[in-house]
Amino acid sequence: MRRINTMKRASFIIIFGAVLGFSTVANAALVVDTGAPTNSWPTSLVGGWGQDDMVSQWLSGQFTLKQGYDIDEMQGYLGVNVVGNVLVTIYSDNQGHPDTSIFSKTFMSESDQYYGWQGTSGYAGRLDAGTYWIAFEVPVGSPFQGGMGSSGLSSPVMAAEALNVNMGGEAGWSGWWVVPQDSGLGVYARIYGNPVPVPGAIWLLGTGLAGLAAARKKFRK
Repeated sequence: MRRINTMKRASFIIIFGAVLGFSTVANAALVVDTGAPTNSWPTSLVGGWGQDDMVSQWLSGQFTLKQGYDIDEMQGYLGVNVVGNVLVTIYSDNQGHPDTSIFSKTFMSESDQYYGWQGTSGYAGRLDAGTYWIAFEVPVGSPFQGGMGSSGLSSPVMAAEALNVNMGGEAGWSGWWVVPQDSGLGVYARIYGNPVPVPGAIWLLGTGLAGLAAARKKFRK
């Protein structure tokens, strides 16, 4: 009887530890956080999708992850002049420039004259450890016009910042241009994510539970 009770306690401790370990993975944490700007209204344009007779501009900022994460929320500190859909895209990094789109999610902006945190919700995708760019864009057909941060800062808010400009349809997009380190755009962003479980830790947990099951079976005999 004493051995059975001991095994029950050991079983509880191991299972409780496993649940506790995986529950921490389920709680999304801030993995990128620039903080909020102090200006009362943004001055760096975010708007347009390249339509004729309209200057369009998108902004992006560089960040680095030290480990892999499942990304849940992506937000920007945006001001809204005209309500519309905003596209948040994560790009890979190629020698300090935004390169290939990894995943994107769209959200509907807050109301006119709103200035604050807003963005996507729900699972977006997985990122391994490495350097990336988060971009705030406008999907085709969206009337969104707004802004972010403050142009002409003495340094970027994120590790590096870039803009993509279209001067009005026929001119086409300029491609991502990284601004100098002494001329920040004010890309304010937050990203929430869950740490990707380490494969070795999962294997160790599975081995431990399997061993516990075998031991309990032995004591029952």
